[in-house]
Amino acid sequence: MQPLNLSEENPAPGQPPTTTAATTPGQSDIQPTQTRGARPPFSLIGDAKQHLGVIVLLPLHVGVFLVVLHYAAVEESPLPRSSINRTNLGRTIFEYFTRVFTVVVGILDASLIVFASKPQWVGPTRRDLYWPWFRKHLLLGILSGIIILFFSMIPYLVKHTVQEIGYDGACEDDWLTVTLTGHSAHHKEDPNTASFALSSARNFVLFTFTSQDPEANTFGLVGTANAPTLSRPRLQNVTYDFGSRTVSGRCVDTDTTAPCVTGTFDDRDRTFLTFNLTSNGTQTISRSPYKDWSLEDTVSVILYRVNAATGTLGERLLQTSVGQCRKVKVCVPLSPVASGIVDADILVPLGWLLYQHAIFSVKCSA
Repeated sequence: MQPLNLSEENPAPGQPPTTTAATTPGQSDIQPTQTRGARPPFSLIGDAKQHLGVIVLLPLHVGVFLVVLHYAAVEESPLPRSSINRTNLGRTIFEYFTRVFTVVVGILDASLIVFASKPQWVGPTRRDLYWPWFRKHLLLGILSGIIILFFSMIPYLVKHTVQEIGYDGACEDDWLTVTLTGHSAHHKEDPNTASFALSSARNFVLFTFTSQDPEANTFGLVGTANAPTLSRPRLQNVTYDFGSRTVSGRCVDTDTTAPCVTGTFDDRDRTFLTFNLTSNGTQTISRSPYKDWSLEDTVSVILYRVNAATGTLGERLLQTSVGQCRKVKVCVPLSPVASGIVDADILVPLGWLLYQHAIFSVKCSA
């Protein structure tokens, strides 16, 4: 075979021209490549699972609002009672339900945020990538904790806020406001007091009754300087026998030691709180429509006058407000004291209330 003679008449086969891709100034010749397995950037739009989570959580947040709203109403105005707080057990169950429900919704909120951030639970092997990974997951943990803590605190914050509002606004529509103040656990030598004032002028005390250990069973009048012109008490002291559940009282306008009021009371557990009094031959009966006369850490009583002939409840005599540890207000409407006399059917239950409230005030201030 003859060797190929390269000459002008027989040139070498042409090579395809070498082309260089045009690059713009500043653009690298090395093009970035998609890393296998890399996660796409987070976008809530188009993520069906996240949309589903939001749709599920929206009605749950509405439920939290409604439950907390009802919880606030119960805590601000416990009387008259609703079907939920008719008993202390029912109120306790509803309170725990509110707390658990809000915490569960908080956990779901935190979980949705964590899920939306697409966390990588296994840390990177490269040391230079470890700190960004750790910082991201630390922030997620802190944010989740704040959300759960906030939801868990909602019932507590609502309870104490509305109780302050309820206490400050108590008895606005009633004639008399009686403020019961129990002594603290650290100053038991101080008397327990019941200060009577017009609801329209609460700082102007009309008269005061006190009880004090070791004679806590005596509810005695100690001051009447302002009483004669407005409202004045029928009794000067009331003595209780908590063993036999009997009571006797001496009237203000007599010097005799003989009682002008005698009677009994029934404060046994799971019975309707009842006072049966006889004054100058006239019998008066008052009763609560509820068997629980306390709610958690305070007295909670509403008393109605009972029609002796029919046994039905009549006019309201007194009603306690929400308490503040050592203080609780008792509201007395106008009709029972329209004559200007605070009679025995109000004073005797008030002395009993002060005795019970003093027990709670010692516990809460210990």
